[in-house]
Amino acid sequence: MSLFFLGDFVNPNGNLEFPLLKSLIKPHDKLILNLEGPILDDKVLRPINPHKYNLYSNNHALGRFKDYDVSLILANNHINDFKRGLNATIDILDNDNKSYFGTDKNPYIEYKNTDDNQNYCVFAFNSKLTLPVSNKGVNSIDKDSLEKVKRYRDKNPNTTIIVISHCGLELSPYPVPADRDLFKKFIDLGVDSVIAHHPHIVQDVEKYKGKYIFYSIGNFAIPETVYLGKKLNYNNPLTNLGYIIQFENKENIRVHRVKMHQDENKVSYDKELNIDEMLEKNPFKGFSNKQYLQFYTKNKKASKYYPTFDAYGNFSFTLKYNYILLTQFIRTLLIKSKLYNPYS
Repeated sequence: MSLFFLGDFVNPNGNLEFPLLKSLIKPHDKLILNLEGPILDDKVLRPINPHKYNLYSNNHALGRFKDYDVSLILANNHINDFKRGLNATIDILDNDNKSYFGTDKNPYIEYKNTDDNQNYCVFAFNSKLTLPVSNKGVNSIDKDSLEKVKRYRDKNPNTTIIVISHCGLELSPYPVPADRDLFKKFIDLGVDSVIAHHPHIVQDVEKYKGKYIFYSIGNFAIPETVYLGKKLNYNNPLTNLGYIIQFENKENIRVHRVKMHQDENKVSYDKELNIDEMLEKNPFKGFSNKQYLQFYTKNKKASKYYPTFDAYGNFSFTLKYNYILLTQFIRTLLIKSKLYNPYS
């Protein structure tokens, strides 16, 4: 049995195709997919904030996965874009007997590999730095996140633990220093690997204390189409490339690169990557937190007005985060007043 981790996914028209899965996935393998937005039925179409991109999938979104054992991550910044969106999605998944996790009631999912009797646990968290409309019902990164994982590790010393984090800065080539710091703390507690998404492009992989950290595996499939009257366009071809992480066991991890073809509504297989070569290409491998902070500040490729977050939970984090919320509030006011239109 292998665990396959896929990146961000929405299917608003229900017509995406993934022929690559047939050759990659065996019957006893498990798929873990980030559902980047709720599954909507006809009764739930009211976004909480209409002045932003609101991502969603329709009722037929998961049809192509019917032959696979797939579990859906609900810990992300778009799952609460719509009123009752999270609860409606959970109802649909329950009715279809689909497993999910990343909520406050179901923060993790467990698997048992009958091939080698190895137990697995996968946690999923969402960072408030992804600026969700609401984190209600979502398993969020907070002051108790490390303790949640520690309690599980203490009770299950022989289980392989993987942490999924929806975090980072969109379209940034490098992880936010606060996230890199947190991921290392997870591994210090005994986590066996960390896998992240949200930037919509892939980022580097790093090895820390012998454990792999994948800072962003990018998109699996996000169609650049119209969402409630707003045309999504990343203007970046890298958003069409993503990684699938195949976890055979904690010693054997494989990386498969996939490509989204926007004009064909299809995801195809590109090639398998050499993980050792990926590690060698990492420009910040082995950096201390201080060294990485200097590297990131110089290379983050973000607005000069966007602050750098170096750690979660301290006074500096709170101050900077409130500043970001204020800028988002002003942005929404300008859009409402028709003084600014980022969607034209």
